Amino acid sequence: MSDILFFVSIAFIVMIVLAVCAMIFSKNLLYVAYFLLIALFGLAGMYVLVGADFLAITQIVVYIGGVLILILFAIMFTHKTQAQGYFQKINQNLQPSSKSHHNFWGGIFTGILFLIFFYAIQQSSFSEVGWIQEAQHQKDIIAKSTVQDLGIHFMTNYLLPFEIIAILLLVALIGATLIAGFGQEGSD
Repeated sequence: MSDILFFVSIAFIVMIVLAVCAMIFSKNLLYVAYFLLIALFGLAGMYVLVGADFLAITQIVVYIGGVLILILFAIMFTHKTQAQGYFQKINQNLQPSSKSHHNFWGGIFTGILFLIFFYAIQQSSFSEVGWIQEAQHQKDIIAKSTVQDLGIHFMTNYLLPFEIIAILLLVALIGATLIAGFGQEGSD
């Protein structure tokens, strides 16, 4: 059995290396995205072989299902003429406006909201929640899968970094929507 796993891991490594080399030497952007798909699938396979099932599923769902599909849509739906004007429009729209009082009150509201959330997280005692205590007692289930163990740690020990990452991803999503909106104005 270990010989089979060894050769399967070698096959995944060869698949990843060939896909990355093809990405480097390809001149077509669409082919680069397809080779990235192959490399990410190979990496997910390697995660499965080392027993990191949560990372393998996350690799497939987040990177292949979300990011790579977004890249493919961006490649297929954009044209070079539209892409050249994006950065000029962004720079024009990001100049300070006469409505700076909106920015001031928005900053104040955001700061107050952040302080309320930070206080609520600091005062919470997540380790006393019933389902978390029950899950911590089921060591045989936790030993079989990394998903439950990671979930318990995310909701107890690492809640604040987990929430900060969620806020950063929300800001990135808003920024991407803002940039896409600026590009859409020029195509109308």
